[in-house]
Amino acid sequence: MKQRTLNHKMQKIDSIDALSLYAQLTNNGRKANSLLFSNHEKDDCASFIISQSALKIEYIDKHLIYHALTPFGEQLIQDYFQLQNLTKQYTIAIQDHAPLSFIHPALEKINQFIKIYKVKVAILFSFEFYDCIESLPTTQETENNFPQLIVFVPELYFEIKTKTQICLAHFNSFSNNTNVFENIISKLAEPQKTHLLTKESTQKIEPTLSIQPNDSEFIRQIATAKQNIQKGNVYQIVLSRAFSLPCPNPFASFEQLRKSNPTAYQFYYHCDHFIVFGASPETSIKVENQNNKKRITLHPIAGTKPRGFDHQKNIATDIDVHNEKALLSDPKELAEHMMLVDLARNDISKIAIAGTTKVTALTQVSKHSEVMHLYSIVEGELPTTFDCIHAFSACLNMGTLSGAPKLKATKLIKEIEQTQRGAYGGAIGWIAADETCDTAIIIRSACVQNGIATIRAGAGIVFDSDPKTEVTETYLKAKTVINAI
Repeated sequence: MKQRTLNHKMQKIDSIDALSLYAQLTNNGRKANSLLFSNHEKDDCASFIISQSALKIEYIDKHLIYHALTPFGEQLIQDYFQLQNLTKQYTIAIQDHAPLSFIHPALEKINQFIKIYKVKVAILFSFEFYDCIESLPTTQETENNFPQLIVFVPELYFEIKTKTQICLAHFNSFSNNTNVFENIISKLAEPQKTHLLTKESTQKIEPTLSIQPNDSEFIRQIATAKQNIQKGNVYQIVLSRAFSLPCPNPFASFEQLRKSNPTAYQFYYHCDHFIVFGASPETSIKVENQNNKKRITLHPIAGTKPRGFDHQKNIATDIDVHNEKALLSDPKELAEHMMLVDLARNDISKIAIAGTTKVTALTQVSKHSEVMHLYSIVEGELPTTFDCIHAFSACLNMGTLSGAPKLKATKLIKEIEQTQRGAYGGAIGWIAADETCDTAIIIRSACVQNGIATIRAGAGIVFDSDPKTEVTETYLKAKTVINAI
């Protein structure tokens, strides 16, 4: 039986405020299996909103699980797997990754699905997806075992480009009946109450902050990392720790984070049993079509100094400029950064056409609410036989969240941290049927489960790292999200 072709309905609507539209469609972010993902580049912002997922695909414990979320999702499962009856869930056991196979089987299945139905999907990789690609030691389970990979296949989604002031609504179905879609569009045209969360977001709650590991234990972990660097086992390793506190309203916290820390990427991802929100400055993997060529881009960020504040906690230009000059001349920060630029070049070179891998920006400074970073941009051209799925297999996880060499550093992270990172250090974004993608590294973010937000923050440890400085760096990175909550 041949797979059916999706009916794709598209309509232009007036709304170009992504946050307001998402709030309106999802009851202020309360609707499960929904997404808001925005990429702010120069003078433009591109947003991708999923308000209704038809299908959720999870990879966990060597099983790829297809969950139907709507009747259309049930039809997708039936059609894709050639089943006689509708089903709400279908599971595939995934064999171990073959050493000579370039793409992990779970990604092969998802890539096949995207190409058959020509859909644009949301995707989230946890840090532990790297375990599927490489042979790594296991860590103790977290209280809520986090999926290694999650995909939302949308039934109703929206794309917004603020520069052209265009918002396109999309509806996927096997049916020619688009009444549901048309009803939603007509409701969006009606006057709406503002989504302001003033009352909820200004409630005064004294948070109880838990930090694991504590400062003294984290300093001990840094010492262990430096011993491995001195022995020549690794050049750099990124250690992280978790800051946890109550988060009664994740969407209000996300709205505050957007205001206080505007960054390249902003995302709010509501799955059934958790919410991940963040404002990340760093691209994970981006693949674009440029002049009939596929361009892959990595955006390594490494090297950190605090912003310059006066006694009133306002930015003091003279102090800020001083800190920027210190960042650009600090041998430790520059060495850390260049290691990871080289790692990004190496990752892209695995799949790019020979001679096309280039560093198009080197040791630039990006400034955020609490810290400033060094960043570079590395690009390459993909051959026609490769797509963004090959890019994920070749480049995940980013060296800026693991270290160098990547495999050895990740093994040491697992031995030292002894816990799963979950979403932190993974990637979130979208993949389209035209073999393009845009993903952000999940940093400056919170994962909310059962009303508790966990914010992980890391520091790159090198030979001459000062442990107390690295401890302070994790506080500064986490502070942005903690303050928003």
